[in-house]
Amino acid sequence: MRGLHRFLLLGTTILALSTGAFAQQPPDDDDDKDIIDEGTITGKVNPPIANPPAESTGAVSPEDLAEYLARPFEPEAYLGAKYLSLDAEFIHNARQGLELIYGRDYKGAKKYFDDLSSRYQDQALGPVGQALIWQAMMIENFDLKYSKQYEVASGEAQRRLDIALKTPGSEAWEAFLLGGVKGIDAIHMMRQGSYLPALNRGIDAMHALEKCKEASPDFPDAKLGDGIYQYWRSVISMNYKMLPSYPDHRAEGIKLMQEAETNSVFVRAPASLSIAFAYIEERDFKKALSYTAKVHRKYPNNVIVSLLQARVLMYLHNYPGALQVLTNITQVAPENERVYYYLAVAYNRTKQPDLALEAIERYLTFDLLPEYKSAAYYRKGNLLYRQQRYEEAADAFREAIKADKNKSAKRRLDAMKKSGKI
Repeated sequence: MRGLHRFLLLGTTILALSTGAFAQQPPDDDDDKDIIDEGTITGKVNPPIANPPAESTGAVSPEDLAEYLARPFEPEAYLGAKYLSLDAEFIHNARQGLELIYGRDYKGAKKYFDDLSSRYQDQALGPVGQALIWQAMMIENFDLKYSKQYEVASGEAQRRLDIALKTPGSEAWEAFLLGGVKGIDAIHMMRQGSYLPALNRGIDAMHALEKCKEASPDFPDAKLGDGIYQYWRSVISMNYKMLPSYPDHRAEGIKLMQEAETNSVFVRAPASLSIAFAYIEERDFKKALSYTAKVHRKYPNNVIVSLLQARVLMYLHNYPGALQVLTNITQVAPENERVYYYLAVAYNRTKQPDLALEAIERYLTFDLLPEYKSAAYYRKGNLLYRQQRYEEAADAFREAIKADKNKSAKRRLDAMKKSGKI
């Protein structure tokens, strides 16, 4: 039971941080469900947070900041060097690579991390960067089409880091990277349905991050993992009675995430998104929007961030705003598939049924995973039903059932038969 408990908490934590939260279906309100209730991870209403956290303030004093600004690299490079006992130029280079990924310059990031791999042959930074790129490209479309490339890069990164950790000197950095790589690998395995291997990989990730904190207790980036775990462990324990009770540490969890967002060397953008996911769970969509908007302003071409921004705008019933963000995605990333599903939601809510149907049909031209194909056919069926095209709607519901045994589609189909519409 303890293993199951830990698995469920770990899995939800990982998914909330990254793929799972992005991979949720958009609000599916065609059958009169509330658009807000569809936006949360658990689908349940939590009690208000006692003593909600205020915004975090930076840890760098004005005097220290002035000193850092007079040096060749950004202040975070020197802070990272201090926390991790590494060269500031190396930290700067790692940060630059991440910025390329956050900015969605995948081609530039691949070349950059290849160069870093040659330059720092005893480090795992090159394959770590490559693994992040392949994973980001898959998350954009919620697919697994680059699994082979990702698994090669991730395997090489873990191999190098396992070797590096046997040599004293940079334990905090290597453990931090290893924890991140193994955590992402756990996400990847969960998306493939390999839950038990994902559990083991996730536990390995937690152990690695513990080693990072032991080696560098003040390293602020490690607080992100702690904050996510505290928040989601509280939420899951409150909502699932089969799990042992756990005190409500949601406020503490969000506070740790805020501290990571404000003070971290590498993970400010992921920290902002993690806080947004927490506030989505709390149904405080205005606060969630403040965090997604912060990242969206800095990285307007990041498709993953834009999709989340559009989702939050839809939760706030700002469908024109969501359409603006989604339309921009089609211009920035015309090869993106997932945007058309979201466009169908937004067009439907702005009473443009023909455009909604056109968007969902475009989405269905792609090679989709069964659960997404099923959800798309279900939405298509609802759109056709509203146009009183009952036979076509029934065909779409049948396709949804065929793709992934869609229970909602089956209920729709049964109701249509009972009412004599087909």
